[in-house]
Amino acid sequence: MPIRPSTGSEIAARLSIGIDTLTMLSTGDSGWRPADRLLRAQYPDVRNSVVNPNYLKGSMALSGLAVSHELRNEFTDIAIIETHPKVLYFELCVSAGAQNRPVGRDGSRVVR
Repeated sequence: MPIRPSTGSEIAARLSIGIDTLTMLSTGDSGWRPADRLLRAQYPDVRNSVVNPNYLKGSMALSGLAVSHELRNEFTDIAIIETHPKVLYFELCVSAGAQNRPVGRDGSRVVR
């Protein structure tokens, strides 16, 4: 299905869920997914929260897949979005210029 911009009413009416799990796999180098490599490169301060799928425990990958499969069976139009909560939190805090910015590895507040 081609991606196209949605109107505000379409966005508000669409059922969506963000799941902290794998929604796709890769047969590339050591199982690394291109999106994960991009996130690790773009967000070095939280890069360790984005790991190789081969490193994950089975329950994380299987339970999330089972939930997304059951949701798709029940709600055929649902938008299922893979999330990386720590990367999202970091981006929102830094982008918003929040006072409570995440702390970097050296203990200082992260500034971009």
